[in-house]
Amino acid sequence: VGNQVRITAQLIDVAAGYHLWSETYDRELDNILAVQDDIAESIADALKLELQLHSDGGSSRADIGEAYDLYLRGRELAREPSKAGLMRALQYYEQALAIDPDFAPVLGAVASAWIWLEDYGGIQGQEAFDKAEPAARRALELDPTRADALTAMGFVEDRQYSNPAAAKEYFERALAANPAHTEAATLYADALVDLGEIEKALEIRRQAVERDPLSGFLKSRLASLLASMGRLEESERILDEIFATNPEDTYGYEELANQRFNQGRLAEAVKSYEFLHENRPGDPYAAANLAACFALMLDFDKSGFWMDAARARGPGNRWELEARHLVAAWQGDWDTVFRVGQLHLAKDGATWQGEASLGQSDWEAARASFRRMLSRLDYRQGEEADGAVFVALLGLALAEKELGIDMWKEHAAAVRRFAEERRAYSATLGGWPNTNTNYVLAQVAALEGDVDRAAQYLQAAQESHDLRHQFFANDPFFADMREEPRLVAIAAETRDHALAERRKLEPVGAPH
Repeated sequence: VGNQVRITAQLIDVAAGYHLWSETYDRELDNILAVQDDIAESIADALKLELQLHSDGGSSRADIGEAYDLYLRGRELAREPSKAGLMRALQYYEQALAIDPDFAPVLGAVASAWIWLEDYGGIQGQEAFDKAEPAARRALELDPTRADALTAMGFVEDRQYSNPAAAKEYFERALAANPAHTEAATLYADALVDLGEIEKALEIRRQAVERDPLSGFLKSRLASLLASMGRLEESERILDEIFATNPEDTYGYEELANQRFNQGRLAEAVKSYEFLHENRPGDPYAAANLAACFALMLDFDKSGFWMDAARARGPGNRWELEARHLVAAWQGDWDTVFRVGQLHLAKDGATWQGEASLGQSDWEAARASFRRMLSRLDYRQGEEADGAVFVALLGLALAEKELGIDMWKEHAAAVRRFAEERRAYSATLGGWPNTNTNYVLAQVAALEGDVDRAAQYLQAAQESHDLRHQFFANDPFFADMREEPRLVAIAAETRDHALAERRKLEPVGAPH
């Protein structure tokens, strides 16, 4: 009321249904951050006594209360991922572990922080995974029902081992242990998308937002999924809600930029990515996307500038490697694609090495790389494709066709079925940047030697704003169709669109 706020906190034993403790706090909102700190400390102090925390290691109740307080402070900082917040959270976790090295919640939080730092903090993948996995496994040894530890282990399975099926099991166990664990929910949705369970993923994303309706991060993830499903009006409405709450919300800008990219509105995407880069220190994601945008617009000087900016936020980070792979593939620089694949073996490296071998017509090497990746993903011959395996399976099909191995037809058909099913409700297949569904179907058609279907799908890809005009010159799937007039025309139109977006960024009166 006016400048007066009343906050009531309650502690309830959900298993027994008993009300254990409550307190009401009346404050003036002259300084909302000070109010937050004041009330958080008051609640933490009260709960230290109420919960009667103890440790098998013999630490005093006061010490364990202090460790728990440090854990809570870290979790608040890590609530939405940023490099600064996550690094500060790790400092609190380290202090808590100094008091109690076997504090399972803290170990789970440590694992989670390192994996998010790989995503948002420019930390090299292997470094982050090497610190995350032992912490997650130790947390589960201490308490197999810890939701945060189960979530962290699911995170490891998904991000390090590219195994969404195993990740899904961990996330489901985490949510069974704590249905309100929004971090588990949003990561669970990622795994479901990879496994093709899109509607269920959407339900989970909506539930996460309902539980934490002020989270720009969770809302942006919901908006992203809706956009990929073609529900652009609802996605835009959620972005409007984010910006109405905070006009400079970086998660909102991230999703706005991604949507403009996928809509072929590269000039607008550039402006949003630039804002994101300036306002999210430590995160290389925006710079990597800018490198890709300018490469599409054939401005390789600016593309190189932003590639260096991505690297400056952590040499060898995931987003730098993704951008280097993508731009090199668009240019047909297969040596660079192979070298970058060697640096990214924790996730997609074997697939990238296979792509490089396809580009160099080394079919045996390509087949070995794709088979290695599919084995890593626990794919069995004859299984249906999903979002985790389709790129490697399609590459394997091309290599085996060139080697005269009939199994290529089965692989190609599996990818086609997957893409056609997804095409019914989504223009994209995930990945970074989002892989256009029609483009993949065009690759399958070209592999099967069907020029008409290849042209049809490439035209549909262009109409759904895929601006990869370099397919004509460098994509090995279209090697036998380089002279096809319809493909030549589509490539030229797509290139013209990309160059028109570049001109929108040039000063008025600048020479073209």
